[in-house]
Amino acid sequence: MATVPLDILLLEDTDTDAELVERALRRGEMAFTLRRADNETDFARELHENLPDVVLADYRLPSFDGLAALRIVRQLSADLPFLIVSGTLGDEKAVEVLKLGATDYVLKDRLNRLAPAILRARQEITDRLARHRAEGLVEQSRRIESLGRLATTMSHEFNNVLMMIQVAATQLEQRSSPVVAAQLAKRIGDAVRRGQRITSDVARFTRPAQLNLQPLNLNAWAAAFSGEIRGLLGIGVTLQVEPSSEDLNVRVDQQQLEQVLTNLAINARDAMSRGGRATLTIEEVVLGEKTYAEIAFSDTGVGIEPDVLTHIFEPLFTTKRSGTGLGLAVCYQVIAAHGGQMYAESTPRVGSVFHILLPRVAG
Repeated sequence: MATVPLDILLLEDTDTDAELVERALRRGEMAFTLRRADNETDFARELHENLPDVVLADYRLPSFDGLAALRIVRQLSADLPFLIVSGTLGDEKAVEVLKLGATDYVLKDRLNRLAPAILRARQEITDRLARHRAEGLVEQSRRIESLGRLATTMSHEFNNVLMMIQVAATQLEQRSSPVVAAQLAKRIGDAVRRGQRITSDVARFTRPAQLNLQPLNLNAWAAAFSGEIRGLLGIGVTLQVEPSSEDLNVRVDQQQLEQVLTNLAINARDAMSRGGRATLTIEEVVLGEKTYAEIAFSDTGVGIEPDVLTHIFEPLFTTKRSGTGLGLAVCYQVIAAHGGQMYAESTPRVGSVFHILLPRVAG
């Protein structure tokens, strides 16, 4: 099979230097066609008429330079090999052009490096694209696997729900006692509500609601919402609220934030079946140059084993017989959509703490 010539666009205003570049490419035994531009207008026209395989650009031209040419090229393609060909280029300038996105640079008194540099750049691009394709296939495989787990979970959970309804309905037909009928009706209602919760979790995970961002003072919010959390925790579990020493404000969808805390409160209640203490703490956290408002929710429950802790935010991962494995995954997704972070720490038989970090904003 014949080799397809490389389409090379050269930005060079000196005839002699352009001829030297062409000779260097021929000595490198490359199959190529060479187009040339010596000003910005011609360079832009050549790019848009037919995107080349490689761009070579002189660093300095009378009214145009290699960095300006580089910016134009990068607007069109992030992967197009772009090499600076310069008479002189100090170390600082060399670092600058590479940081700005140039693939490589070659000095004009070392044009014997030009052909190998082009071939190396082309190979790097090929390898990178192949790697991206492979990563895309792996991600696609993971999504298909997740969809398979989702379908299996949905099938299993709804079979359980339907079986409970069927058994209760059969018993309801066979027994006429009002007391028994009321108990069976309650079981049917519980099963229906469980089915609704499953579909709600799946819908929230696969189609996240649009955020309705509003300013929120976390100290005031925690004081107001603590009553609902106490109700979720139930008898035997106390709740302690520890506000920050100063007001911390965030921009959040309050309803979605409260859904996250509701899920954490239910999990904490389940972990403290024999009673215990939950703590809701608001404080400021600085990570690098970013300032966050942290909501920490801790419990004194049974804790989470280390091998389980690393998977708790994964979709469809659950250790509960009645769980769908979507609750914490939805929580993580909600906080990430707010530009925040969420993580957990836990010690078995001591308790757990869930950290929610949200970007702090001015009051």
